[in-house]
Amino acid sequence: MNDLITSFEEEARALMALLERGAITTEQWYEFMQRLLVRYHLGAMMIGTGLTTLPQEALAMVATGIETGQMPYLRNFKTVINASSEFNPAWFARAALYARSPKVAYWEGRIYKDAGKFLPLPAMPAQGTQCHTNCKCAWRIEKRGPDDWDCYWVRDADDSCQTCVQREEDWNPYKIRDGVVSLKHLAGQHDQASHGRGGGISGKSPLQRLEEVSDSLFFGDRMPEDVYERMLSITDPEQARVQLSNMGAPSDDSLTSREASSLKKAESKLRNIKTHEEGVFVNSKGESILHSKGNETSIDFSSNDLVKVRGSILTHNHPTSGGSFSFADVRFALNNKLKEIRAIEAVDRPGPKFLHRLRVSPFMPRQTLDEFQEVFNAHKIIAQSAVQRGQKTLAEANRDFSHDAWSAIAKMYPQYILYSREEL
Repeated sequence: MNDLITSFEEEARALMALLERGAITTEQWYEFMQRLLVRYHLGAMMIGTGLTTLPQEALAMVATGIETGQMPYLRNFKTVINASSEFNPAWFARAALYARSPKVAYWEGRIYKDAGKFLPLPAMPAQGTQCHTNCKCAWRIEKRGPDDWDCYWVRDADDSCQTCVQREEDWNPYKIRDGVVSLKHLAGQHDQASHGRGGGISGKSPLQRLEEVSDSLFFGDRMPEDVYERMLSITDPEQARVQLSNMGAPSDDSLTSREASSLKKAESKLRNIKTHEEGVFVNSKGESILHSKGNETSIDFSSNDLVKVRGSILTHNHPTSGGSFSFADVRFALNNKLKEIRAIEAVDRPGPKFLHRLRVSPFMPRQTLDEFQEVFNAHKIIAQSAVQRGQKTLAEANRDFSHDAWSAIAKMYPQYILYSREEL
């Protein structure tokens, strides 16, 4: 767990250094900090539980813990930065303090590991204490029956705050009988919902809270399942330190045999359609889940259709320009959480034709799209200039500029974009 905290602290300080240099805006810093919180709190929960697959309740506890325990402070921190006329070096230390916040998620997971289930405990170490994330206390769990537990708040640090001193006195032990808190504890116990258990904030279910928190943290409407799957592979601090720094990058895993077979079949037909665009969505099982036809330059999808395409691969033809992806293509992939988007050149022209492939990270901040747009537009101007100077025909410019643009963007932002093309 110490390695996890150290890695988080290093990333938080590095991010603040970018803000100091003016390399990122305050809003970008705010988005990145939220991503760090999600990554490291999930990692801490996995280290605590020792599980390779987290139950939904654990994910909900992490989400609610971030929203209620960290986001109010982070929002206030952003307000302070925006209100300041110059950079304050003290912000480095303040940002580093967030690195200790995953202690709560770790202890929630540790309780699960020790007891075989989540217990209705009133608080975790570093949660609601005067010493905040500096807390060095712990829970000791002793089983007294099939679902009976005596839970001891253990104060290991000599400099414990008054909150921890009081908890050691009050919760010595904290008794749970038949899975329910003993009556003597209920009168003075705080609302369990604030701990991410017992129904969530405002009586909402853990799943609802998870989705709501994900709304505020990620591009689109929910945290993608493949992000969870990658997070769940981290089971110890050493793995966490190595893997978490790369967690935001788009996945470059190969296609399954079923995906590859279905895509090959669909694309053999799409490359010969030269009058209009058509799109085919293929899911992880290799099933074609949606097939739509459009006009010469676009395809329209209904909101009902798009409900089922999350995590799938979209392949479609480009019968007019015959080039790579439009900016609208990539925005569509982001908004609908596609695993990959593919474009087949179907235009009639001499020379080779290509299959274009692009994957985008679900962690990409919204503001980065504006930066992509600037690069994209710059390459469009370069292409137009080449046509005016007679260096390229209009058809050649239309064919090449989008490929050049996405190649450049992928080199500039490898943490967000994977792009390639291959000759058909």
